[in-house]
Amino acid sequence: MKYLKITLLFFLIGTLSACFFAPPDPSSGSEVRNWPDRRSLFRELEKVGQLLIVYPASSAELYQEMVDSLQVSDRRRFKILAKADTEVSPEELANNPIALVGALGSNQVYTQIAQQLPIQINDQGFRFWDKQFSERSATVKLFPYPSPFNREMPLLLIAGNEDQAIIDLAKNRNKGDWSAFFWSSWGFEIAEKGENRLIGYFDDKWKIDTKLSHDFTLISDTIVETKYFQFIFHQIPLTEARLDTLITHCEQTIDSLLHFLNASSLPKKIEYHLYASQETKGLQLFNTQPAHTDDRNGRVYAVFDPISCGEQLNRENKLVIQQILGKSATSSIETGLAVLFAPKWHKKGADYWGRLLYQSDNLPGLDELVDNERFKIASPLVSEAAASILVRFLLEHWGKPMFFENFNNWKPSTEEIAALNPAWEAFLSNSMSRPIKRNLKKSIPYLRGFNFAHEGYRIHNGYGSEEARNSLVSLERLGSNAIALVPYSYMSSAEVPVPLPLMHRAGSETDESVVASHAHAKALGMYTMLKPQIWMRGSWPGAIEMPDEEKWNQFFDYYYRWIRHYALLAEMEQMDMLCIGVEFSKATRQRPEDWRRIIHKLRGIYSGPMTYAANWGEEFEQLSFWDELDFIGLNCYYPLSSDKEATQDELEAGFAEVIEKVDAICKQYNKPLIFTEIGFRSVDQCWINPHADAEGRPYNEEAQRQCYEIVFQQIKDKPWCNGILWWKWPSYLEYRGEKNTGFTPNNKAAEGVVKDYFGRAQ
Repeated sequence: MKYLKITLLFFLIGTLSACFFAPPDPSSGSEVRNWPDRRSLFRELEKVGQLLIVYPASSAELYQEMVDSLQVSDRRRFKILAKADTEVSPEELANNPIALVGALGSNQVYTQIAQQLPIQINDQGFRFWDKQFSERSATVKLFPYPSPFNREMPLLLIAGNEDQAIIDLAKNRNKGDWSAFFWSSWGFEIAEKGENRLIGYFDDKWKIDTKLSHDFTLISDTIVETKYFQFIFHQIPLTEARLDTLITHCEQTIDSLLHFLNASSLPKKIEYHLYASQETKGLQLFNTQPAHTDDRNGRVYAVFDPISCGEQLNRENKLVIQQILGKSATSSIETGLAVLFAPKWHKKGADYWGRLLYQSDNLPGLDELVDNERFKIASPLVSEAAASILVRFLLEHWGKPMFFENFNNWKPSTEEIAALNPAWEAFLSNSMSRPIKRNLKKSIPYLRGFNFAHEGYRIHNGYGSEEARNSLVSLERLGSNAIALVPYSYMSSAEVPVPLPLMHRAGSETDESVVASHAHAKALGMYTMLKPQIWMRGSWPGAIEMPDEEKWNQFFDYYYRWIRHYALLAEMEQMDMLCIGVEFSKATRQRPEDWRRIIHKLRGIYSGPMTYAANWGEEFEQLSFWDELDFIGLNCYYPLSSDKEATQDELEAGFAEVIEKVDAICKQYNKPLIFTEIGFRSVDQCWINPHADAEGRPYNEEAQRQCYEIVFQQIKDKPWCNGILWWKWPSYLEYRGEKNTGFTPNNKAAEGVVKDYFGRAQ
């Protein structure tokens, strides 16, 4: 996992970070043009193999936690050195990539390079992009900038008007993870009071790229005071009809919670910030969650749109509980109580989802719920619903006075958990067995679409963004009626089982970004398949093969917990189809009964049709649990020919052989099939190994078009075919530029073939 994370870091840095503009009055335009680009700066960092952090000696104690955290972090390939500004030598500054941290008035190194930085330091604070920032809380990050001490070396700068403002910003972002705060960045960031005011990237001339930069200083906020809240509406007009409903809902919820807590009022009002979309919230806060809290300052940040419904999560409940009761020693107790008083939690309320989990044998055990570490890494959808049930149980079992008495310090031992288990099981049997009405859906229309790929890993061009919405509009205009949404997790070894992480970082395939693109697709009349996948550096899921029974069991336990999350997400958001796995070639053939058990568990959660995306060849042809699924799924990268000079007739004959294989499997199991993936790069001989990298082959859109045409021709009248999801269509249309050798047919000859055939099927 360590080396996987490192690789991902530098991939994301290279993709997300951008160059920085020249100093305000550069002495030489030619000098600016000769500065290295951002990729060169990061390559130099890797080449040197170490980063020198220079902090102010006058505030050394404030930055010690940062230094300690970075020195043990696995997010770098290089050594972290640290020196105070009073100790660092000119030679060290010139010969190392450096990170300057500290207030502009406290780190003495700033005075040496003030005239060569793209910020202008003055008595009131600093100026950037012709705007003055005098707030004590104002901070600035540059990531990276050609070092004034040696233009070939990168300078990383984290500065501000006060040292404490920098510390506060880091603690309020990325859950206090210094490594994530340090490395995750736009080209430049200016923040005040924890919110970004200016963010952006730079072009290859070290000037601000206005197309990729955002100025939030122009936003006019509206403040509304109520009994319990100070609502701050960021670019949301007060004419919005839902605002009254929101305010009433939040006020009534606090009334109910305070009544339960035997409190008459709040010690202080809650700041409740609302944003028009997850994209705007993410750009200002680097957090795209529907709602989250700043516990230290008593603030809620929520998305207020018809998709996210962040206000329905009632995250403010947590702040109220902390104000009245303090923090709980057992995380699930505090979380569960907050969720219990969120009547519209994920639309139907935690009671509904908790009963669904219990009745389908998917509810976590008591021992897991009261373990803070396990609770922390668990699916928030599963754990929060289960935690609300736990609180209901403890209130009934202990009574309200004892619940309050135990709230702060209860951390049960193994023996106490064992003693509680019979009462817990009895409570579940008595209170959680009320039947749930579910409409099971097994059918789906013929799918004409693509795997919709989350590309770029920036907030503004991945899932959920306006650019992604525009990309879906273009796809719909081709006649597409379906997409597969593909959130990823990661494994570093094919032989070592590890918990599969869910993506939370803004800009990655988070739940909220997946849900937003699902909603955008539904608004266009499209069907959505949720198709979670595992990414492995230098390998693929088909290589996963555990060395013994214990590790196999552990792998499937981790995988079940991960895919359970997505099954619940798909049910909550009424997605049209769920793909339960992708290309586990060895794991499916060696352990079919483990997959059957997982499918049975997921059936209890997800009411829609299911498939599995088998890899072409042995896995597809030998997989034995197709009878458990509604559709056979094939990732079809069978070669059409091994001949570099293959003729049209030879390519058609090659795919006809593929069709025969598919026909045989569909007849054997009496199941329809969906091409869960199929695709060809726009390169020479793309038919030989369709799944392979370009490997230096020249651009050839005609070869791609030819293969698209052959596939469409041969599947169009097959009764067993229930659709095709090509690999792939990007979340932003400019992905990889013109004449790229990737799989997308966007702006290539194959796009016309897609429009022709999809259009005929309408």
